[in-house]
Amino acid sequence: MIQSVKLLGSVYYSTSSSNSESNDLQSNMNHLNNHLNPASIEPWFITEFTDGEGCFIISISRSNKYSSGWTVKPSFKITLHQKDLVLLQQIKSFFGVGSIHKQGLLSIQYCVTSVEYLAVVINHFEKYPLKTKKWADYLLFKKAIRLIQQKKHLTKQGLRKIVAIRASMNLGLSEKLLFLRLLQFLDRVF
Repeated sequence: MIQSVKLLGSVYYSTSSSNSESNDLQSNMNHLNNHLNPASIEPWFITEFTDGEGCFIISISRSNKYSSGWTVKPSFKITLHQKDLVLLQQIKSFFGVGSIHKQGLLSIQYCVTSVEYLAVVINHFEKYPLKTKKWADYLLFKKAIRLIQQKKHLTKQGLRKIVAIRASMNLGLSEKLLFLRLLQFLDRVF
């Protein structure tokens, strides 16, 4: 017996030898549909998923647009295999902000970069705190966002604070930022 089941707009086909197997398949697919419904995502799921797959990032790069010569770009990202697009769409729907784009050959990424929209993400994690070491990165990220909101990233002193915050997050500083730290050290010595 061939049976078709609709899951999130796609039709899947299955062969089975009995009606009970067909009923089991239909039951399992209905259960999966219910769990993949954006309205069914729980806030704690978002927090726990972020603990495992999310990342808080402060990118700092050279820019002639600003008097400091540097630009600061905060972001919240979750990168998954492209087969998990529906899950990222649900997370985007949950927050109501951000975008999803292709990342590399087989990956997709949910990303929030606007400081205004990052406030939505921060509000969520204030209510539903992370439970792993990522909590420490989140607190540093939130501190950097505050400095950006206060426009302090446009000053040398504010940029130095953000570089120090960035140095403590995730994997530390890139070579370019290490060079900036060296320049800051030389400014203080001379």
